[in-house]
Amino acid sequence: MTPNILQEKVLVLNKYYQAVHITTIQRAICHLVKGAALVIT
Repeated sequence: MTPNILQEKVLVLNKYYQAVHITTIQRAICHLVKGAALVIT
């Protein structure tokens, strides 16, 4: 069985760069597409 990268965990930060929770890559992408999140590099 191949691993599903969309189910991997990512750390979510608030606008002050404080960790607020952990979510999946899939949910993070959904929030990015909806405009409810930003990518910080």
